[in-house]
Amino acid sequence: MSVVASFVAECARSGRWVRGVMALHSSIGAEDASIGRARLRLASSILRKHWCAALPLIRPEDVQYVDDLARLVHECSMCAEVPADVFDSAVVKLLTRARGKDEIQTQLFLSATKWTNWHQATRFFTMLDTPGALCRDSLMILLMNALGSGSISKQHTIGLILSQLKLTNSRHIGNGRRDHLSSISAANAAHSYIEKGTDLVKVWSALRERDGISTKLVMSLARAAIQGERCSWKLPLSIHGRNRVVGDSTEVLSKMIAICCPQHWRAALGHFVVEGRLALWLASRYSWEAGLVVSKLVSIPRREKYDILCRCAIPLPQLRGIATVAGAKIRLSNASKRSIAVRLASGYTTEELQLSAFAKVCQKNGDWETSLSLFHRVATEEFQQRAVQCILAHCPGFGVKKLLQLVNEHCPANTWTTSMLVKHSDDWVEALYVLRHVMARGTRCNPQILSAFMDVQPPVDVVSTVVRNTTFAGRSEGIMRRLEILEISGKSPQH
Repeated sequence: MSVVASFVAECARSGRWVRGVMALHSSIGAEDASIGRARLRLASSILRKHWCAALPLIRPEDVQYVDDLARLVHECSMCAEVPADVFDSAVVKLLTRARGKDEIQTQLFLSATKWTNWHQATRFFTMLDTPGALCRDSLMILLMNALGSGSISKQHTIGLILSQLKLTNSRHIGNGRRDHLSSISAANAAHSYIEKGTDLVKVWSALRERDGISTKLVMSLARAAIQGERCSWKLPLSIHGRNRVVGDSTEVLSKMIAICCPQHWRAALGHFVVEGRLALWLASRYSWEAGLVVSKLVSIPRREKYDILCRCAIPLPQLRGIATVAGAKIRLSNASKRSIAVRLASGYTTEELQLSAFAKVCQKNGDWETSLSLFHRVATEEFQQRAVQCILAHCPGFGVKKLLQLVNEHCPANTWTTSMLVKHSDDWVEALYVLRHVMARGTRCNPQILSAFMDVQPPVDVVSTVVRNTTFAGRSEGIMRRLEILEISGKSPQH
């Protein structure tokens, strides 16, 4: 080993990487094998500290130092600081440089795919000149790990790739290449590996060497923790937490967190890319309050939200707010085609026509909870009016201010609903609050609403201010005569 190589190696061990880089620049043009290996070790030591300075130390001709280069590629694949596209382009350049050298390509491919997703592994596989059995086995295991999760299109794509790999194996065997029999047996054994897990003794031995860490190893530890084997859930999280997040392993880790340590659901949603049903199930494993919070954020059908949350100890009123009516319990009776066509032309939907009769029955029976859920499903004036009337009649403790939550810009209150809310107010102050609330959300004031407000007996000056600030269309001769009588007598309005 030359003096420069010894100095660079010592700089890599002591962490003085700037001096090591300066020494390498001074030896340009006179580099030997020892300096090349020392340069790769220096790049590996500073990768997590300053990857922008580490990656330029890698050169295309470094494929001759395949052992050190493979170790560096593995470190780069795990480094969370290195962008995924930068790592992808670097591996593609190295595989292209190693064309015609099958053993070097195989070693680089195996190192690059230990900590990567199936997209990148498939891309790297296409760069190989003659993929060997080890490369094919590694890709198959990655694909089968990712096959059980994700969208239907993703599973279909993975299935096509797996079938193509098995077809390639069959062709090789038909041509007399019996050495590839191990690929088929490995592909068949991969499923049992995923289902049953691996021997933990092998896992512990792999952890002793940095090169042995892979996503397959982390997923094995996570499955062991889920199945209650002698493995703590902290170990796979500690390994995965300081490295790059790989999408193929996030589902297994999320399931492990939900089963073993659901109190960390917020950290799991923030660190891993967890969405949809899995995110809702993960949060609901901790508490029903967390499930309700996440149910408002995920974009899945309400029926699926109900199916997930009904498995936890969620109170029935909150669960009814999520549940949807599967269909009409009672359809419209004696409804001709003409009447249905008229209602459709008036803006009603088929669902409204089917649920309208059911809403009438709920109002008649006093089922205010179902009436409320019907309004949340079909937010129209009819369902709003029936829900308000049913709640006021059969649940007086609900409160008028809570009922105002049913009034918004998309569904303003009509005259009847506003009058009922005003009349059921505790006092004229609450009635005035109701009046301002509904008018700010699109309700037009009219004589009927003003008459209901005057019936709650507010002070004369308040009535005068409200009436005179109302538009001309909202007044009537009867309202103005009633106001004049109040102002002359100086008394509160009487029924």
